[in-house]
Amino acid sequence: MRRVYPGFVQLIAFMSMNRERHEQALRDLYTLRAHGEHAKADAIQSFYTEYFATMDLTAEFYLETVSLVFQRFLLAQGQLDVGLGEDRAPAHGREAQPTGALHAPAPGPRPPPSRRPRRRGGW
Repeated sequence: MRRVYPGFVQLIAFMSMNRERHEQALRDLYTLRAHGEHAKADAIQSFYTEYFATMDLTAEFYLETVSLVFQRFLLAQGQLDVGLGEDRAPAHGREAQPTGALHAPAPGPRPPPSRRPRRRGGW
């Protein structure tokens, strides 16, 4: 059995912080589709496809993230390796992508793997 993080809890929390905006965006999505404005609807759907990706995290990935970021503070200390490392693809085959990556400013070219930051002191 595949153990999963209950991402719907996080999704509900995210959406409840700006409920009216999400409700309007989803209404717009269906209105645009009904009126044949598929390019505009596709932009909204693309955002929510990525936004809903939090519902497909394995329990191990979630617990590792909690440990590294919130318990050991490696991100805040600049000691977190941000590479994907092991296979982090969701079980149903989509490529793994951090939520918000399509909607955040581009960080510029990524250094080759040999030059990426690694946690000091090993694992």
